[in-house]
Amino acid sequence: MRAAGEHILINRDQTLKASEGGIALIDNSSRHSCTGTVASVGAHVDQNVIAPGMRVAFSQFAGTEVSYKKKTLLLLHTNDVLATINT
Repeated sequence: MRAAGEHILINRDQTLKASEGGIALIDNSSRHSCTGTVASVGAHVDQNVIAPGMRVAFSQFAGTEVSYKKKTLLLLHTNDVLATINT
């Protein structure tokens, strides 16, 4: 699947929380992570700004979840990206 126009597809990061002993646990609550890794960009996206493999932050209620090959991705417009994350 490839994003169209000025849209991008994101693999959303899993929300983690720590137990009392410090063990990281996956949080299955309704609150989703607001960060993720770009999986695909549309033809009209400037890849000097947003490119596949980059980590980005986006607003909590932005985008549309889509399922493809048993994976859930988030489809966003580039205007919904708040920041790129350098790691």
